[in-house]
Amino acid sequence: MKSYWKEVEQMGWGKTSLNYEALALEFHAKWGKRKMQAVRRFVSTKVSDLYTRIKEWEKKNDIVLAIYSDDGFNDVCYHIVGLGEKAFNKAMAIPKLVEARYNSTYESKGGYTESFAYCFHTPESYKPKTVAPPASKSGQQMMMLQRFHDLFEAETKDRVIDRLMEYYSNMPLPDLTALYKERFPI
Repeated sequence: MKSYWKEVEQMGWGKTSLNYEALALEFHAKWGKRKMQAVRRFVSTKVSDLYTRIKEWEKKNDIVLAIYSDDGFNDVCYHIVGLGEKAFNKAMAIPKLVEARYNSTYESKGGYTESFAYCFHTPESYKPKTVAPPASKSGQQMMMLQRFHDLFEAETKDRVIDRLMEYYSNMPLPDLTALYKERFPI
C-alpha cells in the first residue's frame, strides 16, 4: 500500500486545525474524491495497526490500558494517526502514551479531539468538478446516477428513499422537476 503520510501532514490535524468539516471541504476540493478515499484507506490501515499493536502490547505485558470506551479508543487512535507519522511511530513504540493522551483533557494539546476520521466524509457543500455531459441519453443517466450516489453515498438505500419521500412528498410536481434539474444538471 502506498504511503500517504505526506498528505496526512498536509491536512494539519492538531497543528493548524481540528475542524474536521473545514478540513473535509478543503481537501475534497483540493484532492478530489478518489484521492480522499485512498488517504482514508491508508489512515484506517494505520489506525488498525495501532490498535493491533496496543492489544499485543497489553497481552504481552499482562496489562489493560485505562481506556474504557471503544468509541473513545477509536477516536484517540484516529487522532494520533492524524497528527502524523512521528506521533504514530511514537505511539507504536510506547503504547502507554495512547492511554496518557486518552486521559488528558479533551481537546488539549496533550489530549485528543473527535475525530480525524470525519475529515474523510464527503461534505454536503462539496461540488465535484464540472464535467461536460455525455452526448448519449444512457451516458447522461449514468452521470446523473453517479451524482446521486456521490450525494448520498453514506446513506443506506432505505434511508435515502425515506428521506426523499419525506422531503418531496408534498412538493408540487413542477417544483420537484425544477429541483431535480438543479440538483442533477445534465
